Amino acid sequence: MSTIAPHLYANRPVTADPSKSILVAGLLCSIGLVLGMVVVVGMAAYSSGAGSMDIVNVCRAKIIGFEQKGYYGSPEEFKNAESFCYSK
Repeated sequence: MSTIAPHLYANRPVTADPSKSILVAGLLCSIGLVLGMVVVVGMAAYSSGAGSMDIVNVCRAKIIGFEQKGYYGSPEEFKNAESFCYSK
């Protein structure tokens, strides 16, 4: 059993400091907003990076196909053509 007399606390009003509530709410909203922005920027960066890698891979595949058909007379010409894929 508890030794605290419940009648001492029965008429005590329960109040909360409104300035602390507003501060906590503002802090939580700020944290949520920052996390949301990080997610959106991260998704945009990931999608743009993945898309550019696909373009490079397609370009390289075309250049390698041309090399296999004998379009380039030397390895230097092939390297020069392949470097074009990364300059975009």
